[in-house]
Amino acid sequence: PNFDLSVFAGARETAVNANETDVLVFHGATDAPAVDVNENTVPVPGLLTNLAYGDFDGYLELTTADYELEVQVAGGGAVVAIYEAPLATLNLDGEAIVVLASGFLDPTQNNDGPEFGLWAALSSGGNLVPLTDLSSISAETIGLSNQSRVFPNPARQIINFEIDATVSGQMLVEVLDLHGRVVSGNTTNVFGKTTVSLDVEQLSSGTYFVRATVDGNIAIHKILIE
Repeated sequence: PNFDLSVFAGARETAVNANETDVLVFHGATDAPAVDVNENTVPVPGLLTNLAYGDFDGYLELTTADYELEVQVAGGGAVVAIYEAPLATLNLDGEAIVVLASGFLDPTQNNDGPEFGLWAALSSGGNLVPLTDLSSISAETIGLSNQSRVFPNPARQIINFEIDATVSGQMLVEVLDLHGRVVSGNTTNVFGKTTVSLDVEQLSSGTYFVRATVDGNIAIHKILIE
């Protein structure tokens, strides 16, 4: 898309209520699909739905607390990433902020530009505040140790998903494209250190996600296929 400015009429400098933080969300990632945003701490599924590039979503008037935001391809697709939104830690009582998505889901197709991320813009101005990407520690959310990894990355023919499990059971490992479509998958019984291999030789170059599911819980890792 050509360079443009997006203006939100009626933007706020302070929250409506002094003990809350008002959050306006903007989708500014040119190669990212429409997304849903879920809140994992309370939890609140469908906090935002079908937010497309160039869209604002009206203010969320939130209790000032530390939240975890899951960005997902709209309509139940792949999880793009999970971010920490530490409103309480940043002392944002009574503040109105903008959280914006920017960067590229696939930098290799965009002149190796910056990667996708979320940033907070404060009404007081100053540098944007990057929100921490929690996706790299997603293994903890499925009862696995923090030794979960995907290799090689980038990959050409085969990818391996390795875990050091603290639980046993059947695990499904899938590769998803940026639209949330499953393009490869495998299952295995897991207990202790386990590796699952997936054939990706027939896939087009680009960014994909490896999703591991066991006992109703999910871990996500981003990979690059060359």
